[in-house]
Amino acid sequence: YTQDLPFSPFSSYVGLNLNVDKNQSIETDTEHRFDVITLDASGKLVNRDDLEYKIYRIGWSWWWDENGDFSNYVNNSSYQPVKEGILKTVNGKAGIPFRLNYPEYGRYLIFIKDKTSGHATGGTVYIDWPEWRGRAGRKDPEGVKMLSFSTDKPSYEVGENITVIIPASSAEGRALVALENGTAVLDRKWINISEKGDTKYTFKATKEMAPNFYIHISLLQPHAQTVNDLPIRLYGVIPVLISNKESVLAPQISMPDVLRPETGFTVEVSENTGKPMTYTLAIVDDGLLDLTNFKTPDPWNKFYAREALGINTWDMFDYVLGAFGGKFSALFSVGGDESLKPSEAKANRFKPVVKFLGPFTLGKGGKKKHEITLPVYVGSVRTMVVAGQDGAFGTAEKTTPVRTPLMVLSSLPRVLSVNEEISLPVNVFAMENSVKNATVKIETTGLLQLNDENNKTVTFDKPGDKMVYFSLKTGAKPGIEKVTVTVTGDGKTSKETIDIEVRNPNPDLILSDTKILDAGQTDEFSYQLTGISDNDWVKLEVSRIPSINIVRRYDYLFDYNHYCSEQLTSKALPLLYLSLFKDMDKKESETVGKNIQAAIKNLYERQLSNGGFVYWPGESHANEWITSYAGTFLVLAREKGYEVNESVLNKWKNFQRSAAKNWNASTSVYNPAYQQAFRLYSLALAGATELGAMNRLKELKELPLQARWSLAAAYAVSGKTKPAEELIFNQPTSVSPYYSRYTFGTSDRDEALILQTLVLMGRTQDAFKQAQKVAAQLSDEMYYDTQSTAYALVAMGALAEKMSGSIDFDWNLNETKQQAIHSTKAAYQTQLSQKPAEGSLSLTNKGKGALYVTVIAKSRPLVDTFPAFAQNIRLDVLYTDLAGKAINASELSQGTDFMAVVQVTNTSISNDYTDLALTHIIPSGWEIFNERITTAEDANQTVSDIYTYRDIRDDRVLTYFDLPRGKSKTLKVRLQASYLGSFTLPAVSCEAMYEAETRARTMAGTVKVVK
Repeated sequence: YTQDLPFSPFSSYVGLNLNVDKNQSIETDTEHRFDVITLDASGKLVNRDDLEYKIYRIGWSWWWDENGDFSNYVNNSSYQPVKEGILKTVNGKAGIPFRLNYPEYGRYLIFIKDKTSGHATGGTVYIDWPEWRGRAGRKDPEGVKMLSFSTDKPSYEVGENITVIIPASSAEGRALVALENGTAVLDRKWINISEKGDTKYTFKATKEMAPNFYIHISLLQPHAQTVNDLPIRLYGVIPVLISNKESVLAPQISMPDVLRPETGFTVEVSENTGKPMTYTLAIVDDGLLDLTNFKTPDPWNKFYAREALGINTWDMFDYVLGAFGGKFSALFSVGGDESLKPSEAKANRFKPVVKFLGPFTLGKGGKKKHEITLPVYVGSVRTMVVAGQDGAFGTAEKTTPVRTPLMVLSSLPRVLSVNEEISLPVNVFAMENSVKNATVKIETTGLLQLNDENNKTVTFDKPGDKMVYFSLKTGAKPGIEKVTVTVTGDGKTSKETIDIEVRNPNPDLILSDTKILDAGQTDEFSYQLTGISDNDWVKLEVSRIPSINIVRRYDYLFDYNHYCSEQLTSKALPLLYLSLFKDMDKKESETVGKNIQAAIKNLYERQLSNGGFVYWPGESHANEWITSYAGTFLVLAREKGYEVNESVLNKWKNFQRSAAKNWNASTSVYNPAYQQAFRLYSLALAGATELGAMNRLKELKELPLQARWSLAAAYAVSGKTKPAEELIFNQPTSVSPYYSRYTFGTSDRDEALILQTLVLMGRTQDAFKQAQKVAAQLSDEMYYDTQSTAYALVAMGALAEKMSGSIDFDWNLNETKQQAIHSTKAAYQTQLSQKPAEGSLSLTNKGKGALYVTVIAKSRPLVDTFPAFAQNIRLDVLYTDLAGKAINASELSQGTDFMAVVQVTNTSISNDYTDLALTHIIPSGWEIFNERITTAEDANQTVSDIYTYRDIRDDRVLTYFDLPRGKSKTLKVRLQASYLGSFTLPAVSCEAMYEAETRARTMAGTVKVVK
């Protein structure tokens, strides 16, 4: 049978017909043809010569899963089609020859795409074995003990007679007929088998049998019979569908055929046959429902979905009867158990209409009215009723346009930047003859200001629409702006509100003043902000352990723009230790908790079925270091009291155990010993110590320094201090600078791991010395990668947890005395007022030990004046038309489609760079075409040859790739000049995410879009 695909975006253009009737199956071992028809928008046959077809197996069961996501097959390279090719239609028609041979039965997806236009469609078909192959319900089954029998109809109503037909076997016997469903045996009865003809057994269908049940028959033949060569005992199972009219409700919706915004209307709900019911009522914007292809929920299809056979049946006949027929596997064809994967809707900045009412109870023969008023909205809404009562379910829906005699439609970009000018187009629609004049008024909350008058008048001599423009500009302050457009005329009013972010796209400027104050010492500190943005801040940090610039490093991780699994883990891991550094109020604790839980949930989605974790979403192979790193975070999060799914952890442990046991130094590459040592440490941390693998690694000759320290940590966590001491005896605590993409390793990260190992082994004095080194690196102004930052914060947190002491100091802010501070935490942190934008403070150490004091100010300049630079890589940005001809992007005509072409060149003569991140922020007046573009000249080169992963967002494109030495890569983004005005052109930047010295950026500028 065939089924339309829910993801077909252009089914009106390319049609696909399969030459089989619905609810029938086609057979293996037979030639078949799938007919393809190509039509234009008017339905006329057209010829196409570039149709690509692919056929995939998508399941073994005949049962259709309406929630199946076919895009997994079409867009995932791990699913290989069983057949593919190119078609050409003649007179609008073509055919796909197809044949499958036994035993390749199952459900198949036929997918067809016009490679020129991108239109696509498809369908599914079930292919079964032919009758002579012996599937259920056919004569002469191939299974040695399979009993073939059938019913007189495939489905029944409650109360109908069901007749089971057991074919003649030429020998008398007895059969045990069991009626079973997903949870219980409904009935069981012995019947005698006719020797001469078919045996018929009749019984009534009951409501307990709905939606389906199974007939299970065990047939016993006499031991001494010789009239056939079948085994003494045969058995078989077949499903039977039962429909119960009493389980169906038929809600009805009565409401106006046209709705008006901000005008009340009545929705009346009833049941068609007068049955009582309990229901909910929802009215939702059709545009929002279309985003996710949302269907009105149908509870009947869910609660009465076909059930799988849930009864286990066994006997001992084979072991007590002499006529033994051999062992066999299950030959059932029963199916069932649909799965539901709820889609996650993603919010946008436009507020949709969503109203949900209920539940309400309706008596027998009753009706209920609901008075509803829609907000300002023009478009279409769907009214949905979902009902249930005493095991009966039903649903109803109605789609209704929402319009008014006077309508307004305005348009702004998804985001604006500070110090920009934009022309706001407002389209006014007069839908009736009575509307002759209309006044349009613009109101803002201050971040956007009008350059001219805030109202304009339009005149209509007949129904239609007219456009007016308002010139606006943004100021120096970023934030959320609310623009309200109101049109009035002929006593009618229409209003539209747009929420839009005014951003500052320029990079942050962070300045800090750090000093060490001995007991009794006083010193002065100063700071300066731009004084423009509410997001600017200045903070005081005082620590009794070596200063690690907590504020700056946590802020760096929080604002980090990239989200591979390593960075996702690095952003969350240090948050587990934040409370060790400072006192947190309730709001801050809740925010930290939400971020940790969000990271845990995101990691769930990146775990493969084998328990490993991938580096980027959608990859099919686990990254071994990331698997250990993400698992370590999940284990520590559970220790800190966060809920972590046990199944996720168990699968991860199984993956780690298998990898640890199968590891072999002679066959592994890419710093294998360190990878194995860190894996063993993660297992020990999870209480799943692999002592045998640890001992084997310990005996390895010439064990690398990092592996020694990581393996020592594994022994220390396991309580084995002696082998831990042996491993690090007389070993250095400094690591020579390096980077490894296979372990994301840097000397900074490894020295932080050494600090953590010293803390685990209880060597506090040595740990304190190591902490000074790590703190110096953290406090440095240089770039610090995510994993190094995360592990340094974690290690310093572990040290802070072990050390006792207190912080005592007096301080003055801008010559005003502040409350004296006494804290037993390892660090104290507070945020100072933004006003005045610059100031000073003095601080006196009243404690017994030294204090590390830092004043940090973060602000974002209004204008990006940073120069272009290139360090080990070079960026060249060019703008071209769609034909590849260079254009001047500083001034473009509205509606121009063009390409941004970024060439990244590795200028190093010795280094191959991996995990480069290109950040391309787009001007507000330009729009991104959300499509993946292959930029290779070679037609056979795929996107994966150019970049590893691409993340397209509202206002930027983030691209991740590798770049060998001396090579260049060209990365393209298709854009459109969409909005009139003058806009900031943000700098394009590229960085190696784990190598501080490899970065490049262009200069920022301005662009215009003109009529």
